[in-house]
Amino acid sequence: MTALLLTGGLALFIIDKKWSRAALFVLVPLSGALAYILTKDALTIAAALTGAATAALAPFIVTALGKTGAADTVAEEEDILDNKVKWRLIIAGYVIFILFAVFSVISIIRLNAKINTLYGFTQDLEKRIEETDTGKK
Repeated sequence: MTALLLTGGLALFIIDKKWSRAALFVLVPLSGALAYILTKDALTIAAALTGAATAALAPFIVTALGKTGAADTVAEEEDILDNKVKWRLIIAGYVIFILFAVFSVISIIRLNAKINTLYGFTQDLEKRIEETDTGKK
């Protein structure tokens, strides 16, 4: 569910209107609250908040990066304006990749914890079986 919220955040980032920037900041606590309600897992909540915060701050990062080249000539500014849509798509791709990487790492950590729990349970079960077998003889 939080992935759907973050996908909506990506759409709001691509729209790039003033109301969409405000909606991105509303998305941050909403995704954290939703992750808390659905899972109550600290890693999932952290991933949801990180993804939403990244999406909320992305327009400001893009604006800051765009203002660094203000000393360019007029011809180069026109070229940048022509490629603005391409840059937005590239930034959107980076945001998707970062979100995917964060969720992948968190999924791997959670899976590892579950495997360790299962391994500990089977080891305990083997010890109990050994104890009962030696007790019968």
